[in-house]
Amino acid sequence: LILVMAAKAKTTLISLVGKPGSGKGTYGALLASRYRNLTFLSVGDVLRDSAKRNETLRRVLTSGKLVDDTIVNEAVIESLQEENLQQLKAQHSIDSDAKIFN
Repeated sequence: LILVMAAKAKTTLISLVGKPGSGKGTYGALLASRYRNLTFLSVGDVLRDSAKRNETLRRVLTSGKLVDDTIVNEAVIESLQEENLQQLKAQHSIDSDAKIFN
């Protein structure tokens, strides 16, 4: 579970670590809802989403084995890049709409 907060071109990364079922997801969601500039990212969700496009990862996840750190890191980086792209697109749309109505 990773939470990312961006403020004035600086990025803060908050990582919640704990055993399965210890509340990482619950506390991450609570923090993200409380602090609107936080982006909530569940590594498990990222891996499940990546597995839809990656047969090798899908087999590892369904087998119950641990996923190699390199694969996890690549999936998280890809997800963060996609999130950043979506935020940029949303900002561009808002700016464009504002110009249209001026």
